[in-house]
Amino acid sequence: MNLNNEFQISKTIGLKEYDSFMDQNPLEQEYMLVAVKNSYVKNNNLKILEIGSGTGRFTKKLLKYFPKSKFFLVELDKECVEKLTEQFNLPNVTIIQSSMEDFISKDKFDIICFATSFHHIHYKNKEFVLKKIRGLLSNDGLLVLSDNFIGDYSSEDERIKVLIDYHDKWIYDCISENDAEGEAMARKMKELVLKEDGGEYFLSPEKFELLISKTNLKILGKVNVTNNPLFKDGNKYFYLISN
Repeated sequence: MNLNNEFQISKTIGLKEYDSFMDQNPLEQEYMLVAVKNSYVKNNNLKILEIGSGTGRFTKKLLKYFPKSKFFLVELDKECVEKLTEQFNLPNVTIIQSSMEDFISKDKFDIICFATSFHHIHYKNKEFVLKKIRGLLSNDGLLVLSDNFIGDYSSEDERIKVLIDYHDKWIYDCISENDAEGEAMARKMKELVLKEDGGEYFLSPEKFELLISKTNLKILGKVNVTNNPLFKDGNKYFYLISN
C-alpha cells in the first residue's frame, strides 16, 4: 500500500499514549456496541463504514460481533493506517487512507461510526461531512457517534474561552489527583485545540444538534457517557442517528 505522508494523532500525541488514554474511557464504545447489536440482532451481512478508525480499538469490537460483515475503514493518519493494515489483513476489511471530506463511495452503508473522531473534522467542514454521511446511509441505516463535547457558546471568542476553561479544569483535576499522565495529555490537548490546524475541533452538544437538524438527520437517542462526569462545561455523549 502506497501511503500519503499524512499524520494527525501519531505526530502530535503518539499512538501508544493515545491508546493508553482512550482505554481509560471505555463507556462510550460500550454504548455504541449495544446500540448496534440491538439494532441488528439477526443480521450479520452488513456494510459498515468507520470514520477515523485510528488504531482499530473500536474496529476490533465491531468485528467480534459482525465477523461476516464488510468493513470500510477510513483513516488519514499514515501510522494509524499502517497499524490497521497489520491488524486487519482480512478479505472483508477495506482500509482507505483518506479524510472524510475527500472520501468517495458508491456504496450505501447500514452502519456509519464515529468513535471519538468527529472532533477531528474542521469546524468549516462539519456540515458538509454530515450531509455526505446522510447520502451514504442506507434507508434504515444508523449513524453511531460518540465524542467529547464542550459547553455552549455564542461567539468565537466565547468558544475559545470555553475551550481554555475546559482544559484548565482538566489540568487542575489531574494535578489534584497526582495524575501525571493525564496532566501531560491535558496540556497537549489544550495546545492543539487552540491551533487553527491542531486537528481538534470541539463543538457543544447544542451546536452539534443544530447541525444534525440542518442536514435533515434525526437523533434517535442521546446518552451522557462520561465515565466520571467532571465538567459542567464538557462531557462525552453518545448519539444514535438515522436518516
